[in-house]
Formats: sequence, structure tokens, C-alpha cells
Amino acid sequence: MSTVIRQDLVGEQARLARATPTLTWRDDSGEREYSIDSQRVTLGSGNGVEVVVSDREVSRLHAELTVEPDGLWVRDLGSRNGTYVQGVRVRGARLAGQPSFVVGSTTVTLHQLGAPKPLSLWPEPRFGSLLGASPCMRELFTVLSKIAPRVDPVLIHGETGSGKELVARSIHEASNRSDGPFVTFDCGAVSESLFDSEFFGHRQGSFTGATSDRDGSFIQADGGTLFLDEVGELPLSLQVRIIRALETASVRRLGDNQEIKVDVRVVAATHRDLRQMVNAGTMREDLYFRLAVLPVHVPPLRERREDVPLLAELFTPPGGVLAPEWLSAYRECPWVGNVRELRSVVRRMAALGPENETRAQAHAAKSFSEAREAAIASFERDYLGQLMASHDRNVAKVAKVAGVSEAYVYRIVKKHSL
Repeated sequence: MSTVIRQDLVGEQARLARATPTLTWRDDSGEREYSIDSQRVTLGSGNGVEVVVSDREVSRLHAELTVEPDGLWVRDLGSRNGTYVQGVRVRGARLAGQPSFVVGSTTVTLHQLGAPKPLSLWPEPRFGSLLGASPCMRELFTVLSKIAPRVDPVLIHGETGSGKELVARSIHEASNRSDGPFVTFDCGAVSESLFDSEFFGHRQGSFTGATSDRDGSFIQADGGTLFLDEVGELPLSLQVRIIRALETASVRRLGDNQEIKVDVRVVAATHRDLRQMVNAGTMREDLYFRLAVLPVHVPPLRERREDVPLLAELFTPPGGVLAPEWLSAYRECPWVGNVRELRSVVRRMAALGPENETRAQAHAAKSFSEAREAAIASFERDYLGQLMASHDRNVAKVAKVAGVSEAYVYRIVKKHSL
């Protein structure tokens, strides 16, 4: 089914803009000022953040600042000494009546918003394999077009099901490495005992069962892109093993005495906030800064509801028809499973027929918490149900493909009688 491009959205660029707040503070370096010209920035005392506060009581990755339609929000990243608004320690707060907050011993003040800055929007609702006519997606496409030609590592953050792997593939397809391999290494599915063999490779006879030489994912990606999927799932013991490979662009296979140089661009993705993990001690700070040279945030589907009709049409099987009432109802759903959940729902509706369209109305009429639980249950049933069917109900295989534990798969199977 061909995709209808909404040409009315292509010429919006001049009418869309974002406010540019200015922050001022005084720290150990003197009077400081920073104008926020992007939607989100990180504040901390480390050199790898946008807003650097020279204060010993400020964590290296202390807080995140986001520019939203209703103002500037500050969110603590699990810092050592916390973030305070009006004398109250907060996890997150909107800077409204009291436009200041405290990090460490430093007070940061929000000044009058500057002139809105026009958003730089991609002229088409497509970028590579990605589809989206919403302003936030077209702004993302512009960012991707700028970072694709570079060789620096990329860190993609987004909720489960938001399309992080498609973003990674689109970066690869738009890069100078598009003729090279795109190799995915699932950090959440590999066991610690097999990590070295899977990531670095091995020589014949290096361990029991090594009947031939095998290149690991790092070497397989030579000349192309290595996609580290769900890098936040790597335990500390494995994180340290890949740092040197990233720094030296070389690996040594198990049982080999020589290092092999590789030309690889690393793109990592995670649904976790690695900055919070750094502060919690579950993510190595040096690995984080090694990966987060070019950070990318993928917006959840609930923040781009105008894309639901486009995506629903894309997912509809040939000959299928979506009723306007269905689309209207589902635009307002929370979509906890994001694009992956939408795809599953569309295909189920197409398979079960029009009589099931009433479910869309009922789903949208629920409270947020009810709709969220229903969406999660629907996603669990469809996603794991399909995996169980395609892998002959082999729980070990399903757990590996899904990137979850076998115990979790058993729990969901029992919960939904799959």
C-alpha cells in the first residue's frame, strides 16, 4: 500500500520555532552564561556536557534541561547532592514562578526567554527507513543528516519500540559507509561466557567447540557500522572489555597473538538513561563519554501523534482498509509500546476484521493507567506470542531474540496463557 505524503506539512518550517532560554550562574570559574539552543542539554561538572558548572559539589552528569512547550524543565540524573527548586529536592520540575534551581552550591537562574529560534526541519517526511511528518521527527531527520557523514560514535536513546535500530540503519544508509556492512551486536542477549567469542572472534581450537576460525562482530563490521543494541544491558565486567577496542580500533581474537585493525563506526542504542547509570555506578563513565559523542533522542509516539495515521497506513497489509474512526481513537492512546505496539495493533485489526474496531474506541476511552496496562498487556501477548510461534515455543531462543531473561518469558507466557 503506497504511503500518502502530507504535503501540507512540508512548508511549515517558517512557522515553527522553539524558545531559547538563557541560564546564568556563578561558580569557581566566575560569572557564567549559557543559551540553550536545542531541546535538551546535560548539566554537570564534566567536560563532556553542554552546561559545565565548575563546582566540586556538582556531579559530572548532574541534571538534564529540556525546553518544552510549557517552559524549561530540570530533571536530576541521580546526582550525588541533588537538584533543588524552591528549597525542595526534586527529581524533575518545571521552572515557572521561581525561575532558578540549585545544583551543589551553585544557583542557576533562568532569564527571560530569548527570541524563538526557527526549527531546522527536514523538507520531507522520510529519512532513509524512517517515516514521520511531525515537527519533532523532521527535526530529528535534520540532525541525522548532519551526523551521518561523520565517523564519530553515536548514542541513540529512546523508549522500547520507538525505532532506535531504524535510526541506526538510516544513519548507516546515509553515510559514506553505506556500501559496507551493518552489523548488530545485541548487548542484552549475549552471555558473559560467550561475549569474547561473539564480540572479538576466536581462532580454531581456542576453546572446546571452536572447530574453525570465526570473526566477531567488531571485525565483521570492518568498513561499515557496528550497532551496539541495548548497550545499557552490558554488566560492568563486560563494559571494560570493549573500551580498549573502541579506543584503539583493534581487536584480538581468542587464541590469537596478533591484533587486527578495523575501520568501524560505532552506533549504540539504549532505552535506559546511561547518565543515571553512571551516577549509580552501573555504567562506566569512560564508556559513556566514548559512546555519547553524538547523542540522539528518538521521541516516543505519544509526542508525535500526528504520525499515527502515516504509520498505520504503512503497517496496513495490501488491500487493508483503516476506518477514520479507528485512526481518530488511536491517535489519543498512550502507546506505551510505541511504534512497535502500533504495528502489532494495526496488523491484528486488519486480520480480525471491522467488528474489532470497537476496541479502538474502548481503548481510547480508558484512563491513562488503564490504557497503559491494556497497551502493555496487548504488546506482551502479541510480541512474545509471535516469537513463541516462530521459534517453536523454545523459551531460550525467544529470550535471546527478545533480549530478556528466560524467567521473564515464562512469567509472561503464564500471565497470558500463551
